[in-house]
Amino acid sequence: MEKTKSASKDVEMKDVEKTEKVEETKDPDLLTLEDIRDQIRNIDKAAHTKERRFAARSLRALPSLRRRVNPGVLKQAITNFCQSSSKETIISYIPESDKGTERFDKVSTPQNLAFECEIYLHMLLCMYLLDEFNKKKVEKTILLRCGKDLLDKITSHSVLDSLSARAFFYSARSMEACKEPEEPLRPTLHAALRTSTLKGHAETEATLLVLLLRSYVEAKLYTQADKLVSKTTMPENASSNQHARYLYYVAKLRAIQLDYSSAYKHLVAASRKAPSIGALGFRQHVARLTVVVQLLLGDIPERAAFRASGMRHTLEPYLELTRAVRAGRLDAFGDCLKKHEKLFEEHATYTLIVRIRHNVIKAGVRRIASAYSRISLVDVATKLGLDSPEDAEYIVSKAIRDKVLDPTSTSVDHEFGTLDARHPADVYITMEPTYAFDTRLSYCLKLQRQCVKALRFVKI
Repeated sequence: MEKTKSASKDVEMKDVEKTEKVEETKDPDLLTLEDIRDQIRNIDKAAHTKERRFAARSLRALPSLRRRVNPGVLKQAITNFCQSSSKETIISYIPESDKGTERFDKVSTPQNLAFECEIYLHMLLCMYLLDEFNKKKVEKTILLRCGKDLLDKITSHSVLDSLSARAFFYSARSMEACKEPEEPLRPTLHAALRTSTLKGHAETEATLLVLLLRSYVEAKLYTQADKLVSKTTMPENASSNQHARYLYYVAKLRAIQLDYSSAYKHLVAASRKAPSIGALGFRQHVARLTVVVQLLLGDIPERAAFRASGMRHTLEPYLELTRAVRAGRLDAFGDCLKKHEKLFEEHATYTLIVRIRHNVIKAGVRRIASAYSRISLVDVATKLGLDSPEDAEYIVSKAIRDKVLDPTSTSVDHEFGTLDARHPADVYITMEPTYAFDTRLSYCLKLQRQCVKALRFVKI
């Protein structure tokens, strides 16, 4: 039997060349222009259907577009999507660009767009000019003209609520950046506030209310600011950001009016309303003012407040101030005030911090009375950094009269020149636990009421 041998044939394997897929990388400016076109379509759809979600989607895209736009993209966007006679005026605000616009020819142009689309583009240009002005790349007159032109448009036309609110904010911000006098702007904002209130535009009403309140507080027109707060009501369905800003400026006003308890409540509410991610500058402003108001109330802020994320550097001078108040040393308080005077003035807290001197004295007297059963007034003057024992005698007597020190257990021996203090064996026989319990209970009840208001009930 013959064994058949199967001949094995070698199959030739052809080298398969690897074809690399070369993906075409699109021009970033072209992608930005296409994104602007998509947002313009959303704005146009919102204007015709009155659906807020389309406008909200376009407004959420503004921060991303703000970082990516340049003069070439803005010029082409306004050329394509702005269909009014003021197109050339808006284009005149745009800085010159070296890049050509031939690469934008493929972008389709929507037709018969609503007026809100022009407002959106004008606002985007105003935001870009603000950023360039901060970098000192744009002249003051260009930014000012652009902001005033935007303000004229939104006051003379009926615009979507959310878009109008954002446009009012950036037009006022551009004028403030140019350090223009705010007196001519206030009548326009007041008229717009009346109009938005009558129309029920809650977001625009809240924005204008915050702009006016800020204008009065920054100009130190506290009487007008107080009248504005008393005569108006913040819309409940406004955004949390506007609520946070409003609460902050009301707190600042109340602190200047010596109503520290109300100021502290508003600051706590503002810190809760503020976004947890982002808005670091606003949270720093709130934290600085909160520390100062707590010191004015006679309380010592918790150490955790100074260690919060993003707060360590900005609150460092206030930590030094808190240590001086806690120790009750006037000399340390004076040195801190002198050292950081310019910084406190820049933060607009210097006027309030000067008032803390009385609290430093009270804290020092309270600390001395709790540490010694008997101490001479000479030593009290030395510890507080006062000039003479007579000053110490007057301050201690006033502290007893104002009930900073317990009159039943503390007294001044004028004959021997000493401060006598009898310490209770048990702190629970005093009123301190009652006061602490009342404060905590009030806070819990207020938080419970806010949670109930925030609940959403299913409609049956």
